[in-house]
Amino acid sequence: NALYLLIFSLCFCNSISEKPFATGSFILLILKNIFLPSAMKTLWLIRHAKSSWQLNALTDFERPLNERGYRDAYEMPPRVLTGIAKLTHILVSPAVRTYTTAVIVARHLRISSAMFTLCPQLYESGVSEYMNALREVENVHNDVMLFGHNPVITELSNQLSGGTIENIPTCGIVRLEFDSADWAQLDDNKC
Repeated sequence: NALYLLIFSLCFCNSISEKPFATGSFILLILKNIFLPSAMKTLWLIRHAKSSWQLNALTDFERPLNERGYRDAYEMPPRVLTGIAKLTHILVSPAVRTYTTAVIVARHLRISSAMFTLCPQLYESGVSEYMNALREVENVHNDVMLFGHNPVITELSNQLSGGTIENIPTCGIVRLEFDSADWAQLDDNKC
């Protein structure tokens, strides 16, 4: 429906414009940017910041960040995540420590949590569940962040890149580029 609405706007604007195609060209540029996916995808894998083990009454899912975790979550984005202007989608494990890390990073990037997709399959799961979540991302999203847990973040990074990272630390960030217009084509050793 959005495509037809923009095409209708193109025709209507050209019929009343004093300069034919001036407005229509602008709308075509918008159409190209919205409906033609880029041939390059960028994936940011972020492990949640350090969590607290001091509150015994809480489940693993409910564990909050500890003091160091908050500090790292606020300090890492300015150091590593500069110049990210095109990020449009964020996949987040719903665990408290992961969601909190994502919110802090999103604030730094001036991104609304409305871009978050909470993915229960990213909690207490494996690489295949992470890959499935990524393969389901719509192709209009060229730059995606995924906030998750170890050991899966490290395993996923190594599987996609063919790398041999031993351990991505808490609040660790990995950037991978994928030469395809289709997230469904994400596969081992392709980044």
